[in-house]
Amino acid sequence: MLNKKEILVIARAAYDSFSRLHKIDVRIRLISSKAFWKLAKKSSLVRDKIKKNIPIAIGALVVHSSIDTVYVSKDVINSITDDPKFIKAIFLHEFYHIYFKSQMKDNKFKSSLESEDRAKSAMKKDFPILSKYLV
Repeated sequence: MLNKKEILVIARAAYDSFSRLHKIDVRIRLISSKAFWKLAKKSSLVRDKIKKNIPIAIGALVVHSSIDTVYVSKDVINSITDDPKFIKAIFLHEFYHIYFKSQMKDNKFKSSLESEDRAKSAMKKDFPILSKYLV
């Protein structure tokens, strides 16, 4: 089980790797699992999965603003994995959402799916080994 400090170290390593290729401004915020799921339910993709009774396995969320923020919960991350490479992949994926945010039209389902495809495709190109951790 990873603690908050260890998760932040992994997040920083992911940001350092990402920054070698792309420039983004981002904050990382650790929040409680309750706050995380409250925020997650604002996502059209999450709401769709809940509606269809599909299990949800997300490790981090982005909230776009003047400085975008990646929210993560220690408890949520630890319920998914304790593998640092997997956690790094989660952060990299979220960083791609920030990088491509100008292409995001709205928070509707179709736009969210397109955003997921862009993030997955770019990550597969730039970080092929780590991209394999994410489905």
